Order: sequence, then C-alpha cells, then structure tokens
Amino acid sequence: MPEYDTPPKVVYELGGGLNQGIPPSEIGQNEHPLLQNFYTQGKKLIRRGGIRRVTSAAYAETLNSFFPYRRSTGDWTLIVGALSTIGKLSGAGIVVIPTATGLALVPVLVPFTWFQYNDIVYATRRGDGRLLRITPSLVELAGIPAPAAALAATPSAGGPLAMGDYAAVFTYANSATGAESNPSPKDDVTLGGGSGYVDYNGISVSATPQVDVKRIYRTLVDQVNEYFFVREIPNAATLYWQEGVLPEDMGDPVLFDNNLPPTDLVWATAWNERCFGTDGTDIFFTNLFNMEGWTGLSIPVYRDDGHIIRVLYAFGDRLVIGKTNKVHFLIGTDRSTFRVLTLSDKHGCMSGHSMRAAEGYLFWYGSGRNFYRSDGNNTVGIGDIKIRTLLDAIPDALQDQVSAEVFPAFSQYVASIPQTGYTQNRVVVVYNYRTDSWTTYTHPDMAPQYLAEFFDSTYGRSLYGMQYDGHVYHLYDPTQLTDYGTPIAAKLLTREEDGGSLMAKALRRVHILCSTAAESIALKAYRDGRAVPSASRNVSLSADMAWKPFNLSTLRDPGSTVQLGIEYTGTTAIELESIGLELDLIERFGGQPQ
Repeated sequence: MPEYDTPPKVVYELGGGLNQGIPPSEIGQNEHPLLQNFYTQGKKLIRRGGIRRVTSAAYAETLNSFFPYRRSTGDWTLIVGALSTIGKLSGAGIVVIPTATGLALVPVLVPFTWFQYNDIVYATRRGDGRLLRITPSLVELAGIPAPAAALAATPSAGGPLAMGDYAAVFTYANSATGAESNPSPKDDVTLGGGSGYVDYNGISVSATPQVDVKRIYRTLVDQVNEYFFVREIPNAATLYWQEGVLPEDMGDPVLFDNNLPPTDLVWATAWNERCFGTDGTDIFFTNLFNMEGWTGLSIPVYRDDGHIIRVLYAFGDRLVIGKTNKVHFLIGTDRSTFRVLTLSDKHGCMSGHSMRAAEGYLFWYGSGRNFYRSDGNNTVGIGDIKIRTLLDAIPDALQDQVSAEVFPAFSQYVASIPQTGYTQNRVVVVYNYRTDSWTTYTHPDMAPQYLAEFFDSTYGRSLYGMQYDGHVYHLYDPTQLTDYGTPIAAKLLTREEDGGSLMAKALRRVHILCSTAAESIALKAYRDGRAVPSASRNVSLSADMAWKPFNLSTLRDPGSTVQLGIEYTGTTAIELESIGLELDLIERFGGQPQ
C-alpha cells in the first residue's frame, strides 16, 4: 500500500508576473511560466479590458502612427499617419487632411515621429526626411522660404530720417506662431538734402500657406548689414508705403539663421523651446521659440563609432540621444553651452518608438535584445530573464519595429514586439514598473503595430493602437468585455511543485481566492511539464465565498512535478488574489510511484 503524508496546502500569492528564463520548478511561488491577458496589480491578477474598434470602416491606406492633438480651444483631435497621406479621426471615420499645393508625401510604411508646439503638430519619418507642419485643415512643409527678390526702396523728402545711406530687407512670417524666414536681398537707398522718408514698393507676396504677414527691416543711417524691425504689413499687401521710424522706435534685429529644415531628418522633437532633429549622425536645432527657423549649426554625436541615432527624447532637463550602441544626452541652453554626455555606454536603443518616460524613469528597447529602465543616472535591464524567450524571438532586422507607450493608470509600460517567422509585431509585453513584473497580451488578429495615448475632454488617458488594417483601436478598455466580439482568453500556469527523488506528487483539490461571477473557469493539472493535462474540468465561479474549493485529482496519474493551469474566457472581468493546492506526496518504490 502506498503511504500518504498529510496533504499539504500550497498557497500561491500572485502578482509576481511572468518568468520564462528560469525552470518552472525554480521560479517564485508568485510567478508564472505562462501568463496571458492577466495583468498584475499589487498581489492580484486581473483579466485585462477588451479592445474596441474606434473606426467603423477601414481607411483607404495602411495606417502606421497617430498623435493626440489638443488645440488651445481644449478640443482633442486624433491625427493619423498613413502610407502617403495624413488624416484625422472624424466621428467613426478617418478623413484626409489636404496637403499644400505641390506637396506629395513619400509612400513609406515607417511610422511618423510626432510632436506639438503651441497649436501646431510637426512630423517627420525615415524615408521621407522632410519636416511637416500639420493643422486639422492643412499639411505643408515646415519652414518659410525667404523672399527671392529685394523690395524697392526709394527716398522722399520731408520726413524725420537723417540724411545718409540706408538699406532695407523684408521677411515672410506667421504672426500667430512667430515662424519667420531669412531676409530678402537688400536694397540700398540714400537720403540727401536734409531729412526724409524711405518709400517701399514691390514687396512680393509669399506663396507659403502659413505666411500671413511681411516684416520690413532697415539699417540705421550709414550702417552696414544690421537691420532693425520697422513695420509689419499683411502678406497680401503690395502697395506703396512711406516709412520714417526713428532709431529709438525700431525693433529687434533681423535674424540671418532662420534656415529651412534639413531634408534628411529621421527624428525630430521639441525640447527647451527649440526643435531638435537628427539625420542619424548629427543633431540640428532651431532658434529659441521658433520650431521652423533652423540655425544651420550641428552637434556631432560620436560620428566615427559606426552607429546611428534612433531617437531624440525630451526627458526633463536632458535631451536623450539614443544610438544603437549607447545612450547619450544633451544638456545646455544654447549653442555656447550645449554638451553631449553619456547615460549608458553598454545599452543602446534599437527602436526610437520604444522610448517612453513615466514617474521619473526612462524605458526603451535596446541592444542585447532587452528592455531597459533608467532614472537618468543608473540603467538596468528589466526583461532579460523574465521574458527571455520572447526577446530571443525578435528578429535582428525588425528590432526597430518595437513600439511602446506608458499607461500610468495601471503603472504599465506596454510594448508591441515582432517575433520570428512574421514581418509584423505579434505579441504585446506589459511591464508593471511599480512591482517589477511582466505579463503578455494576445489578440484576435495581429498585435498593434503602433501604440500611443489619447485623451478625453477631462484629460483621462486611454491607450490606442493600430494594426496596419486601416482601423484605430482603443486597447484594454476596462469597460469592454470582449475584443470586438471575440472572447478574451486569459491563461496562467503556476510554478511546478517538485516531489523530490523519493516522492511523487498528486493534486487533490484546488482553492481559488477570486471574484464571484456567473462565469466558469477551466482548471487543468499537468505532471512533469507535459503539454497534455492529466486532469481537467470546468468549474463555476458563482459561489458567493472568497475561497472557492474545487476537486481536481491526479491521484491516478502522479508525477515528479505537478502544475496547475487556469483558462478563463468569460465576459466578466475577474480578479485572482491567491491559489491554493492540496497535494499528496506519494512514496516511490523502485523509482516509480506505487
């Protein structure tokens, strides 16, 4: 007769998350070798919210990215990037935002890089390289070309200006944003025979859509190459104007470094009231408070190391520079104080769209197939063990496709990653940065290819995504019970309980501390890591008690290890707090359980 010990009750506290890198018998009791569509919150596992389509019909082109645009009126608009167009969400559909005359976007699937300054959205992407300026009504190129021809300046008598030589230029500008062009060629004029005026004519009209005014600048008497503001006139005005502004009433000098943006940008962002962009090798920047007037200067970032810049990310008083071998940062306030320092010399950034910040931490997917976390001083790997299998399956050529966003309501860093055998992202991994735990989300079709936040009128945060199918999705919404009609399959495996060399283990009963719901849940018992369960049954969660006991016996099929699997596909969101197992130890005779 086999001898049985008193059945122990093994209680698993939950919340430790996924751990793929350690054998299932060695992981912590609160960890899982398999965890899908449950997320961790403290010591609980909660079935994630569902997914709904925001759009009722697919857009005509493949969508690749989007941006939450908030105007000064307080209205939110979802701006979307597509293969060769930019659109906006209107109701349950996406409509194209017209482009300026002559502007055609290069059709590439690479996601746009977005940022907003005041009421203007800016975007660029690798493969096109131009900086776009976007409002809900127009897409145009950022920057204002300078006037090609000089105005006509002539003298006239009777004014307050001293006799002598003068010169004048003019610029095109946007009075709402402050964007301004470089000055036109100059025109010289001499006032003789006493004081006088300078008369202007032939001030050409700009064809750039954002230009609404022209600004005229003039030298002081007998001065060379320094021009001061004297008047602003509407862009459409071409008529004669007589000017006699005295030196004490003249304004700021004209700038000669309001250049057009570079045309080979791969990333751009706003930081410290300037726009910074990169071509993958150097960093370029605009004048202060002007996102469209580029200085023409560059900041080299270790050009000779053979690696490229993947991202520029504003992180407090630093502009983080993610290269594929290292992560640096820029400090300083102007061209005389800018300095490049190194944040991490071991952990580069492989995907710019993976870099996000939350609660003083910076997260990214980097070299060595790992995710990293930094407080601005120290950098640590956070996924190297716990999601090792998934990380090893990311193909080299697709590492720059990793897309991520933070979801502060749940303390989550959510990342969509590609996997071997596919050209698109297939799995979502979720890191709880407060509890240092991971989980995974699966989807009815493919995983989202791009993730970003969107906001409601009260600044409530939602996580949105797109799947290259022309739709926009609201992801993991607690109010949604299914994934647009498909049940959410939430699964977990407990750690393996080892009976030791002289004892086998058998499961007798399962206890679950969880929500009460008019739903059923599948319990499966496994021995020795096998894929086929030794015993399984569906049980009801309707019992109005905290700990719910269920008989699930493997006494007829004990093994060296025993493991419990749970699968839940109900529509009611449930919470699991603890799992208890009643196990029998069975003495072995001749190496086999008797």
